[in-house]
Amino acid sequence: MERWLRDWFQVAPPAPGEDIAFRFRLPLAWPSWLIVLAVVAGVLFVWYIYRREQADATWLKRGLLGMLRLAAFGVLLLMLFELDFVVDRRGLPYLLVLVDQSQSMSLGDRYVNRVEQARAEELGSVGGGERDQTGLPQRLAVARGILLRDDGAVLRRLADQYRLRVYAAGATTNLLAEMQDATAVRQGLEVLRRLEANSPETRLGDSVRRV
Repeated sequence: MERWLRDWFQVAPPAPGEDIAFRFRLPLAWPSWLIVLAVVAGVLFVWYIYRREQADATWLKRGLLGMLRLAAFGVLLLMLFELDFVVDRRGLPYLLVLVDQSQSMSLGDRYVNRVEQARAEELGSVGGGERDQTGLPQRLAVARGILLRDDGAVLRRLADQYRLRVYAAGATTNLLAEMQDATAVRQGLEVLRRLEANSPETRLGDSVRRV
């Protein structure tokens, strides 16, 4: 529907990080009671004319004429009230993704549930395949796998709806990528693949405040 409206009114497509909204607006502050009165008057007028139609007219003909009169009256009201069709361009909201890069992310987790363990193994393989000393997939590899899976499908969906920023959270907070289009997403995926768990600590509260 939105694409059809853009083509019909020849509206340029939204830029990266931008959204388009279509809405109707009454530029003049007409009182609500006046609008209701005008609508009621129009319906009564059409009903009066409908009642005066010739008796030999079929119900189909009378009903069609009634609808045409209502439509004409509605168009007249829209013209009198100066209804506008407005195209609003607005920036998308920001969405921030923080990836922990502390040294604890080089450890692995053993799950009691076999399905969850298999899922972690699969994501760890997608995320680089790094394992800890016990042979378990590292937490960072699993986290990367979630973001990199299916060529970054999760990040691509989010980038279509938000102005997406990905940060590495550790002793400091660093912006890894700002993903606003397909090219930026591809570049961000490469940066994520190179991310390492080498920070001595994670100050999550400070990271959230900084971003």
